[in-house]
Amino acid sequence: MPRARSRPPIEPPALPPWAAYGVAFLASGCSLVLEIVAGRVLAPFVGVSLYTWTSIIGVVLAGLAIGNLLGGAAGDRWPTHRTLAIALVGGGVATLAAPLLAPLVGQPPLVAMPAIWRILLGAAAGFFLPSALLGGVTPIIVRLLLRDLDHAGNLVGRLYACATVGSILATFVTGFVLIAWFGTRSIILGVGVTLLALALLVFWLGRAHAPRGARLGSGGSLGLVALLAGTLLAGWPPSLRAALDSGCDRESSYYCIRVIPGREREDAGARQVETLLLDHMAHSIVDPRDPTYLRYSYVRILAAMVDYAAGAHPAPRVLFLGGGGYSVPRYLLARYPGARADVVEIDPVVTEVAQESLGLRPDTRLGIYSLDGRVALDALAARGPYDIVIGDAFNDLSVPYHLTTVEFDARVCALLAPDGLYAVHVIDRLHSGNFLRSYAHSLQAVFPAIALFGNVTRWDADAKESWVVVATARPLDPARLAQLDGPALDGRLATSLMPALDLERWRAEQPPLLLTDDYAPDDTLLAPLFFERVGS
Repeated sequence: MPRARSRPPIEPPALPPWAAYGVAFLASGCSLVLEIVAGRVLAPFVGVSLYTWTSIIGVVLAGLAIGNLLGGAAGDRWPTHRTLAIALVGGGVATLAAPLLAPLVGQPPLVAMPAIWRILLGAAAGFFLPSALLGGVTPIIVRLLLRDLDHAGNLVGRLYACATVGSILATFVTGFVLIAWFGTRSIILGVGVTLLALALLVFWLGRAHAPRGARLGSGGSLGLVALLAGTLLAGWPPSLRAALDSGCDRESSYYCIRVIPGREREDAGARQVETLLLDHMAHSIVDPRDPTYLRYSYVRILAAMVDYAAGAHPAPRVLFLGGGGYSVPRYLLARYPGARADVVEIDPVVTEVAQESLGLRPDTRLGIYSLDGRVALDALAARGPYDIVIGDAFNDLSVPYHLTTVEFDARVCALLAPDGLYAVHVIDRLHSGNFLRSYAHSLQAVFPAIALFGNVTRWDADAKESWVVVATARPLDPARLAQLDGPALDGRLATSLMPALDLERWRAEQPPLLLTDDYAPDDTLLAPLFFERVGS
């Protein structure tokens, strides 16, 4: 009888299994942390949009794919704990460099590139290399632990399951806790330090766990890694320190928030004002001491719509979807002491900043709800009906699509009094823009009448403006509107109303889309405006 082939003895793994699984768990979690904070790092330079997140997700997945491929090859070629530690060191260094590299898209000559390529290049510059290096970690660990081919599938399955659990946990912890508690740059620093610490742990455990003869020569490598980690942690260059400074006064789950003091010139002198910046956009300019000061033309139009509603209801009931700098809510309280108002501001930190720096009294009689605008409608159903609902949650870089659909409009309509108004701030080009016309068309699918206001004198110009679309059950009264017209800061009327004939011609210029919960391509409709702002 032929003799059974004897199997080679099974060598001990290069790392203790518990340590290998722990490294896979943490390294995979670090890669997802970086993916989530990448949008916050790029936001000041290219904005946050569908294009930004598409680029980030694509770049990170490409990096992980390349890392899986190269990590498997490196593990076969150099199946030692040193290979794993080198990948972790590389991942840590690349992570710490990400805040330095990603902002290059805002510098010459890259700033002149088409917007799509700038966004993609910014994501790749900051986050491709760390993703690739971290993508190689799990395949290397598989090679270090693999000693029995009969159980290879079980080993690979357990390792990748462990890594996936790390990614899931990191996603929840980052989104729900870390960004709000620590801020983006501090999180990146923490990821880099964690990866360098893991590299040192792998060197130490690998050296202690290896057979005695294999320990020779590893001390130099361990010392090199320790020296590199110590240098990075104890003596960062000033440019890296600056990159790790987010520049935010407060960083919430939604925004990098800053308040910048300044002065506005007026006939009587200069007015001290505060500018609220959310990410890289100036959202509000307010005078904390004067709630009737309304700097932006669209804010004055919204305030005029409040005045219009107050003409029939001296103590109007008002719902604000979007708080921001709380300009119009403060105006309402100052002008109509008997008014009842609710504000839905999704970011509680924005409200805190408004109370600390923008003149919103902590004891305000506003009802403030830190909820998504659509979710809030259910919570506020019992507090209606409202005489006017004001929507100020859109800008030219980010529009919550679920607040633009006919289904949402119908829910707003149900909260209004029979003569109530729904006034919404929208930014777009008047004639070449695609979003404003489709949004107005969708409103009129719910409301019998719409009106368009803008701080313009000519309606045939293709102006990029902040418009106010007003939807009502009854047409607005021109005589009452005429009484509201007042001079803007530039001498033009603040409440210019598009004539009815011009409105019909404008709506007929292009076939508008009906925005629904099933189909609302807002990012695509606003793409020309987005590219115009970030550079095309």
